[in-house]
Amino acid sequence: MQFLSPHQVSNWYHTSLHYSGYRKLHSWSIEIWRELINHGYCAFPPGLIAKILGKLTHRNAGVHFPREENLEDKLINIIVSGRGFAQLEGEFLMTKEQNHKKCLAVIKRIAEKAGSFYHPQILFSINDAEQGLVIDEKSDDDFSNVLETIYNQAISHFVKNNQSIDEHDIFEILHPHLFASPTARSLFLKMVDSQRQLRENVAGEVTPVKENDEVAATFGEPQSLPLGGYDAITRKGDLASLVPSELAYIEEEEAIDYFDYKYMQNELMYFKREEGIVFRIRRQGHLFLVLDHEMEHERNLADLFAFVLVFCEKLFHVFIKDIMTMNVYFQGYLPSEIQSAISFLQHYLEEGNYHNRVKIYQGSNIQVTESKKKYQQWYIGPEMPDLKLDKKVEFVFPELKNITKSNRCFFLADVIDDLIEKIAGMSYY
Repeated sequence: MQFLSPHQVSNWYHTSLHYSGYRKLHSWSIEIWRELINHGYCAFPPGLIAKILGKLTHRNAGVHFPREENLEDKLINIIVSGRGFAQLEGEFLMTKEQNHKKCLAVIKRIAEKAGSFYHPQILFSINDAEQGLVIDEKSDDDFSNVLETIYNQAISHFVKNNQSIDEHDIFEILHPHLFASPTARSLFLKMVDSQRQLRENVAGEVTPVKENDEVAATFGEPQSLPLGGYDAITRKGDLASLVPSELAYIEEEEAIDYFDYKYMQNELMYFKREEGIVFRIRRQGHLFLVLDHEMEHERNLADLFAFVLVFCEKLFHVFIKDIMTMNVYFQGYLPSEIQSAISFLQHYLEEGNYHNRVKIYQGSNIQVTESKKKYQQWYIGPEMPDLKLDKKVEFVFPELKNITKSNRCFFLADVIDDLIEKIAGMSYY
């Protein structure tokens, strides 16, 4: 292993800039490059960093000059074509901020998905990089072929592994406070990997049976909702339901036209949609999971959390018309890291799509707050004959030690499907 000298680092830096079509980089993009070197990404081309930052923030990361298309453009197109990058781009545009930490987090995610941009000939320290930045003369080393090799490897890695910025990358980038410790990120990556596999293997649509009149009367919350087509004309509404013929009163040449007058006098006509009463059933689930010593292994804990997330996601989808929440209770053997793991999971739930819908508890004391006493209470867990709740579904979380990793996602997906079908079949009474 041989490290580059400051003169060689300077040549690597300027070769990359020339390949990317930059005469020089602005200070903020150079700072990102420095940070990547500190994290071991020496072979991440600084010109590519500037290109990605420009796409992400819509700000110039350096001084351009025209050049012909090359492999970098192909890689850039792969990176920015996914929905995830477009969502991040929108995030930066909406906040109108040049957040250094978020920019660095995006570049690091891209580096990971491109195979880390490693090349054995591009190794140097941050001190040599600092010295290389102030050197003007070039060394005799030619890094053009190395640069093309790096781009070809990155493109191949993206295509072969079908990589892109996804929803979990976005969550991690936008919520860095949840990943203060390396163990939190390790658990998160394993959890989302299991979550993705479970989502791919759970069954399709499950239709719950229609609840009887007594359930609707006891736990239903009536809401007046638009049911379908238009059935009347009214003087109140929004622009989406404006009668099209009203647009004929617009005169673009006039400062105030007849359309404006009718609007101010509340004389515009709108379509009114047919409305009806829908009873949304209030339901609260209590899922009890008995853990064993196998949960000391991070992989098993990640699979357990993924099971909880996908089960709740699927259940909420099945009862999408209802008002449903879920309390999850961990009991039995509690791993040594359970406190920090539960804290992370609860933060993840609150910051994500489950805000105030899923709560995590330790122990077996059922939590029913005053506001939830009018909810239909469901118990889902091991048999408890003396428990007084509205509905009981017997369920024991399986032991994972005898299930191989290759079969685990299929097995747990079947467990979720069976449990959802039981619950959906019991919703009538």
